[in-house]
Amino acid sequence: MIVLCNQCGVRFNKPSCHVSRVKTVFCSKACHDLSQVRGIQLVCPVCDKDFTVRPCEVKKYHTCSMQCARRYRRGENNPNWQGGVTGKRKKEMSRREYQTWRKAVLEREDYTCVDCGKCGGPLEVDHSKPWKDFPNLRYDIPNGTVRCKKCHTTRHTKHDGRCILVDFDGTLATWDIPWQDDYKATGKPIPMMVERIKRWLVEGEDVRIFTARMDGYHPKDGPIPAHVTRKIIENWCLKHVGAILPVTNRKEYSCLRIYDDRAIQVERDTGRLILEGGA
Repeated sequence: MIVLCNQCGVRFNKPSCHVSRVKTVFCSKACHDLSQVRGIQLVCPVCDKDFTVRPCEVKKYHTCSMQCARRYRRGENNPNWQGGVTGKRKKEMSRREYQTWRKAVLEREDYTCVDCGKCGGPLEVDHSKPWKDFPNLRYDIPNGTVRCKKCHTTRHTKHDGRCILVDFDGTLATWDIPWQDDYKATGKPIPMMVERIKRWLVEGEDVRIFTARMDGYHPKDGPIPAHVTRKIIENWCLKHVGAILPVTNRKEYSCLRIYDDRAIQVERDTGRLILEGGA
């Protein structure tokens, strides 16, 4: 296919399949390079100075320098602009009252993430009831909680339909009970786990009890109907947690996290054990 070079005007032969894929054609690399040298004049919207860019950079550069680019990307020109809703909160977070509240929450939780138990490192202080919706609770210490960056991101990521599973015996209720002699026996509440669940419920999480008791078998009394076991645990939750939680022995595919005293975490897709202390 005979075409004209867009740079020097020379007629040359080029396969039609190549021509259909490009907007301009050149007879040689030299002509291509010359076309790129030709600059396009633009005006910087920040300082009103004229500057030159290559044709391929017209959509990439809008300002004459990095200094102007930083000024240009402020406010409405920034792709993350949300109408100026964060400006007031940032000012609030720099106040002494906020810093005092943040330190008090960190000390209360002993600088430990309430979800994964990570101690120290980059920690973020979160509000159980949102800052925006509950202005009267912004500096209420019981409304504050501590999370590592990963858990904080997970909490504020939409995960409709996902739930948190919590083991009953040994995790939520104490283990030393005569359950093998009496299927109705239940342990005392474990304060740290109870408080954690109460906080999740305030934050709107779907929390479920995950227990082998729902298998329906007792070593002494034999088969136990599921509704009987469920009622025992529901009554325990109502008394100590203040709410009736769903009870199951099934691991849901949509499960967000599992809390179990006998579990060892395994890194996804590798088989590597994630042990305390990073071993």
